[in-house]
Amino acid sequence: MFSPAADRNKEPIGEVLKDRLPKSGVLLEIACGALQHASHLAPRHPDLIWQPSDINSEAIAHGRAIPLTGNIREPIYLDVLDDSWPITSANVIYSANLMHISPPGVPSALFRGAQKIGVSDVFIYGPFIVTGHPTAEGNVRFDADLRNRNPDWGIRELSKIEAAAALSDFRMIDSVTMPANNLFLHFTCVASISQSTVSVETKQPENNRKTTENKKGARS
Repeated sequence: MFSPAADRNKEPIGEVLKDRLPKSGVLLEIACGALQHASHLAPRHPDLIWQPSDINSEAIAHGRAIPLTGNIREPIYLDVLDDSWPITSANVIYSANLMHISPPGVPSALFRGAQKIGVSDVFIYGPFIVTGHPTAEGNVRFDADLRNRNPDWGIRELSKIEAAAALSDFRMIDSVTMPANNLFLHFTCVASISQSTVSVETKQPENNRKTTENKKGARS
């Protein structure tokens, strides 16, 4: 179950995540594997409940057999393509190295599920093809190997991930270049952006009113 890649990338991912995760709430990790990321990252966010999930029964059994820190829940079975997920609410979703080893329908299903359970932010890590930018030779070989192993697998185009997100009212607000030709993607719910904008706008008139009053006071 141990993944050398997960062990290598856990620290760089942790650095990018540290200022993006909410202080509290529930994080749903999709495709948790051997819990290498959960075990490394969850203790850094002690007030955030970390809910691992996977479609692989071996990964779930492994997670349930090892000792977990206080804020890591037992892993649950979750097939992203199912219409009904075994969790009813979460604040954020985090998923590493899922998109390229899953069917093409997974991106749309992931964001659709995120919308249903009220997620505000989705964090995705992995290799992607970016239009207008040369694809690293290592990723070209990796993509060919993936498709040879399974025709449904392969490195996804970033534009298609963004399009899938838009179908469920999510928008990419950041893309961070990571080691080994990977990207860290941050998507947020459009409704969350709208609410933040409304909050700022509703405060503005009060600020303006006080400024006006101060000016009147200065003239008097």
